Amino acid sequence: YDGTMTHLSNWENSFLFLNNTERRKREDIIEFVSIHSVLISSLSSFLKSSLDETGINLKKSGDTNESGDQPNSAEGDADEGNITVENYAQIVATCLEIGRSLHHLGVCLGRRQREYNDKKTGDNVAQGGEDSNSSTDDILSTIVPLEINAYRDALQAYKSAIYILSSAEKNIVTLSEIDKSPLNQTRGQDSLRNQSNAPMHFQGERNGADDELHQIRDAKITVELHLADTLTCLGYCHDSKLSEYDKSLKAYRESLSLYIRHVGRFHRMVSNTLHNMGNIHAELKQWSEASSCYRQSLAILKRKEEQERSTWLQSKRNETGDISPESLDPHAFVSSMNEDIAFTLQCLGSSLAEVGEFDVSIACFQESIERMKKDDDNVNPE
Repeated sequence: YDGTMTHLSNWENSFLFLNNTERRKREDIIEFVSIHSVLISSLSSFLKSSLDETGINLKKSGDTNESGDQPNSAEGDADEGNITVENYAQIVATCLEIGRSLHHLGVCLGRRQREYNDKKTGDNVAQGGEDSNSSTDDILSTIVPLEINAYRDALQAYKSAIYILSSAEKNIVTLSEIDKSPLNQTRGQDSLRNQSNAPMHFQGERNGADDELHQIRDAKITVELHLADTLTCLGYCHDSKLSEYDKSLKAYRESLSLYIRHVGRFHRMVSNTLHNMGNIHAELKQWSEASSCYRQSLAILKRKEEQERSTWLQSKRNETGDISPESLDPHAFVSSMNEDIAFTLQCLGSSLAEVGEFDVSIACFQESIERMKKDDDNVNPE
C-alpha cells in the first residue's frame, strides 16, 4: 500500500518542503491543488499510452457508465493477441504503480482539504466569525472533484491490470491444454526419445507454467485488494463530501465483496465497510437496513475482541502460571476494539429505536456507556 512511483513521490515531497518555508507568509493551497492536477492528468495520460498497444480503450475520468458510477475501464475491446506471457508482467506493473500513485494523490488531496478546513475554522473563531479568503475557497471547492477523478483513474488502472492478468492466465491455460493434448504428447514423446535430458526439460516447462499461473492468481488478489481500498475511498467521497448516497453504496458494496473474497468475512476492513454502509442507510432513514449493517459490523468487532482477550489471557498465564479468567479483574483487559464497539453500539441503538425495538436499543446504549467508562478508567485510573 505504501508503494508509489519514486520519482513522483520525491517530486511531491520536494514541492512540499519548498512551500513549507513560505507557509507562515502565505497559503500554498493553490499551488498544492495545481501540482496535483498536473500529476493526475499526466499519470492518466501515461496509463492510456501504456495500454494503447493492448487495445484497451480507457474512458475519460469524467465519463460514467449506465449506472452513473465510475466507468468500467477494461471491457472486451482489447486484442488478446497483444497480451502475451512475455509482456503482460511489465504492463501490469505499470498499471499497478500508476494506480497506487493516483490513489496516493487522492488521499493527499483529501488530507489537505481536512487540514485547511480545520485551519479555516480556527481562524474564523479567532477572527470572530469573519470569512476567509474567497479566492482560496474557490480553489478549495475543486479539490473534491479532483480527488474523485484521482480515485476513478486509479480504478481504471487496477481494472486494466486485472483484465490483462486474466488474459495472460487464459493464454497460459490454453497453451498448457495444447501441450497436454494426446496428439502433442505423442509428438513430444517421439522427439524426447532422441534427447537424453529431454524428460526433465519437458517436465520443467509444465512446472514453470504452473508457477506462472500461481503468480498471476496471487497478483490478481493483490490488485483486487488495492481496487477495494480505492472503492472505499471513492465511496467515502460520495458519502461524506457530496451526499451522493446511491453512488457511495455501490462503491461500498463492490469493495465489501472484494474484501470478503480475499481476506475473509471477519476482517476489520469488512467491519469498517459495513459500518459505513450502515451510516448511509441511517442518513436515508432506512433503519432496518442500517440495523442489519451495524449488527454485522458489531459481530466482527466483538469476535476480534474475543481473540484479543484470549491472547491477553495466554500472556497472563505465561507470566503468572495457570490462572482462571474468574480470578482476573474484569476491568484489567481493555480491547483495542472497545471504542469502535461503543460507537457502533450507539449507532445500532439509535437505529433500533427508530424501528420500535426499544428494549434492545436501551441495552445497546447501556453497554456503550459501560465501555466508554472503561476507556475513561483506563486513561484516567484516578
